[in-house]
Amino acid sequence: MADPVALQGFVDKWLAREPEIALLEVFCPKPQRVLFRSWGALRSELVEVVFEVSDANVARTKLAWWVADLAAAERGRHPLTRALFAQAESSRTTSSHWHALLSAAMGALESDHAPASIDAAVAELQPLAQAIGDIEGALFHCHSSAAAIALHLQVERNLRGLVGIYAERARLPAEWRNTAEAGAVRRFASALLAYSAGSAKGSLLTTFHQLLDQQRLRQLARHGQPQSALAVAPWRGLMLGWRAARLAVG
Repeated sequence: MADPVALQGFVDKWLAREPEIALLEVFCPKPQRVLFRSWGALRSELVEVVFEVSDANVARTKLAWWVADLAAAERGRHPLTRALFAQAESSRTTSSHWHALLSAAMGALESDHAPASIDAAVAELQPLAQAIGDIEGALFHCHSSAAAIALHLQVERNLRGLVGIYAERARLPAEWRNTAEAGAVRRFASALLAYSAGSAKGSLLTTFHQLLDQQRLRQLARHGQPQSALAVAPWRGLMLGWRAARLAVG
C-alpha cells in the first residue's frame, strides 16, 4: 500500500528542485494528481542519479537498486514505486518499459565524455528520452515527444551545470566548452533552441518542460546569464502551465 506521507516527502524534494511544478499541478485533473506526482517525482529521482551524483560507482549502485525495485512493481519497497503502481494506469506499463528506462539511464551515466557536437549531445540522450516518453505514453495515454524530452535533459544537465549546481556532470559540446569566451553561452543556448522548434506535445509534464525550456533558452541566448535563465517568476510559471494544459494531450 502506498504511504501518502512518504510520497509527499519525495514530491517535496522534486518541488524543491523544480518549484514551478507546484503551479503546474493546478492544471492537472484531480483524478490524475497522485499519478502525476508519483511519476514526476520518480522521473526526477532518476535524472538526479544520472546527472547529479558525482561518484559514478554510487550512481551505478543506485540505478541497479531501482532496476530491482521497479521490476517488483506493486511489491516494490520504495514509496514512489508503491505509489505509482497503486494507480490503475500503471497496469498499462510492462516490465520491458522499466527495463528499457533503467538500461537507457545506465547508458547515459556511462557516457562519461564531452560530445563532439550539439547533434551528438542531443542524440546520446535520445534512448533515455524515448524510454521516458514510452512510459508517459502508457501512463497518460498520450504520445510524449522523445525529441522534446531529450532537449529537456540537455537543458537540465547543462544549464544547471553552468551555474555550478552539478558542474562535474555537465557535458558541453566541444565548440562551447570554453564558456568563459564572450558569447559562447549565448551561442550554445541558440543552438539548443533550434531543437525546440515546433508545437509542444505530450503529457502535461513534458509539454510544460518544453515551453519552460524555450523560455529559459531564449533568456540565455539573449543575455548569457544561466542563473537568471533558471529563475522563473511565479506569474510566468502560471502562464506556461496554462498554455501547457491547453496543448497537452492525454
